[in-house]
Amino acid sequence: MLFRRLAQRGKKEDGERLVSVVRLTLSRPGGRLWERIGGFSRMRAAVLRAIAGKKCPEEIKAAVVEALDTGVRELAGVGGGSARLRHREPALANVLVKLIATFGEPRFRHVLERCLSVEQPEVHTRAAQALAAMEFGPSLSPVARVLCRAKLPDDVAMLAGAIVSLTRATKPPPKERDLKAALTAAVDRLDSAHDWRSQIALVPVLRTIRSQASVPLLIGLLEQSNARLSSSGERRASGTLVSAVHEALVDLSGFWAPAREPQRWRQWWDAAKDTFTLATKPTPIPGVKNTSAGFFGIPVTGNRIVFVVDLSGSMAWPFEKVTTAGGGRARGGMRPPPGSYETRYARATKEVMRAVSALPQDAKVNVVLFAGNVRTWRKGLVAATPANKRALQSFLSRQIPDGATALWDGMKRAMEVKLDKRRDEPYGSHVDEIFVLSDGSPSAGEIQDLGRILQLVTDWNRGACVRIHTIYIADGDRGRGGRRGGAEPLASPRRFMKELAELNNGKFVRPQRGR
Repeated sequence: MLFRRLAQRGKKEDGERLVSVVRLTLSRPGGRLWERIGGFSRMRAAVLRAIAGKKCPEEIKAAVVEALDTGVRELAGVGGGSARLRHREPALANVLVKLIATFGEPRFRHVLERCLSVEQPEVHTRAAQALAAMEFGPSLSPVARVLCRAKLPDDVAMLAGAIVSLTRATKPPPKERDLKAALTAAVDRLDSAHDWRSQIALVPVLRTIRSQASVPLLIGLLEQSNARLSSSGERRASGTLVSAVHEALVDLSGFWAPAREPQRWRQWWDAAKDTFTLATKPTPIPGVKNTSAGFFGIPVTGNRIVFVVDLSGSMAWPFEKVTTAGGGRARGGMRPPPGSYETRYARATKEVMRAVSALPQDAKVNVVLFAGNVRTWRKGLVAATPANKRALQSFLSRQIPDGATALWDGMKRAMEVKLDKRRDEPYGSHVDEIFVLSDGSPSAGEIQDLGRILQLVTDWNRGACVRIHTIYIADGDRGRGGRRGGAEPLASPRRFMKELAELNNGKFVRPQRGR
C-alpha cells in the first residue's frame, strides 16, 4: 500500500525512493519480505506492481529512466582501443530495463539503445527485449549488431526473438536496410552456431525476413541436424530443430519432402535453384510424415521429451460425459459419479503410452505427475527401450488420482529434468519438447497465479527454446484465472493452457468428446 501511495503521488523524489527499494531487494537480507517466489522477492514484486505500466506518473517514469541512464559509464579502451561502456549496477539495470518496457513509450528508446552498447550481456539482451516490446522498427539495426557479438545460446535466443518482433513492428516499421542488416546478422550467427538452442532460435528470423539465400542454408542445416540425430549420444542434436527447419523450408520454398530425408531436399534444390522464386503463400504439410508418434493428435517431434500429467482428484472424473442413475448429466461435486467409464487419467496414460511406444529407442523420455506434490518416473531422461516402456506402463498403472493441483511445481520439475550429470553444462534441462496435460486451475504449490506461471515459464524458455504443447481435458472453463504480464486477466485455465502453448512454439488441443 505504501508503494502504491508513493507511485500515485507522482513526485520524482518518490520515484527515486522506489528505485532505491528495488536496489535494496537485490541484496539478500533475511525475512519473509525477501523470500523468493518464482524468482522474485515479495518486496521487489510489490514495488514493480506499484509502478509498472503505461499509467505510471510521468515523474516516476523519469526517475526510473534517469537511474538507468546515469548508471552507464564509459571506460577507456585497453591498449588505446575504443572506449567501452559498462553499467555500475547491472542487476539493477536488468530490472529497470524490463520496467521501462512496460511503459510502452518509444521516447525512452535512446536510453535503451545506449544500453545495447553496454558490455554486460544481462543488460544489453534485456534492452533489446524492451525495444522489441515497444515495437519501434528502426531499433532493428542496433539490436542486430548486438546479435553479432552475442556468445551464449541464451543471449542468442533472446536477441533473435527481439529481432523477429521488431521485424513485424508497425509504429513505425523497419526500413529495408534494417531488414537486410538483421538477416545478415542471423545468417552469420547461424553459420557459426553449433548448439541446437541457438540454431532453433535463429530459424524464425530467416522465416520472417524472407530471402532466397536462406533456402540452401536451411537445407544444409537440415542435413547437419539429421546427421546429429543418427549419432548416438550426440548432445547437440534435437528433433525439434529438425522440425523447425523443415517448417521454414516448406514455408519459404512451396516444396515438400519429408524432414528426415534431407537428400530429397538437396536433389530438389540442385534442380530448381536457377529458376527458384520464394513461395507467396504457406504450403500445407501433408499428414504427420516427419514424426513417429503423437499425443492427443499433436506430433512428437523432439527426441528428448517430458510428459507433465495432472494426477489431481478431478482426473478420476470421466473423460467422456456420463449420465447418472437419475438420468441427468454428471456435474460438479467433489466425488466422481458412480458407474463404469474411462477416467481422464486413464485416457491420459493411454495417450502417453501410445506416444512413447512409437518412439525410437534412441529417443529419451520421462514423465512428471503432479497433484498436491510431484512424482517423477525417473530422476532424468531415459532411453525409450522396450524394457523402459514396460516399466513406464507399470508405473502409470499404479498411480491413483487424488489431491490438489500443483501445476507450477510439475512444470518446474519438467524444466529441471536432465539427461545426465555434467557440471560444465550451462542448462538445467536437456529436454527439447514438453507436453502438459491438465483439467483444472492450480490449487496448491509454490505459485498458483496463472499469469505468474505463464510469465515464469515463458521467461525460462526464451533461452531454453523448448517446444511446449498443452492439452486441456476439462468440460468447463471456470478457474481462478490470474493476470498476464501484470495487466490483462487470464479468464480460465483453458485460456492459460492455450497461451502457454502459443508463447512457447507449441500446439494447444482440447480433445473433442466422443472421438
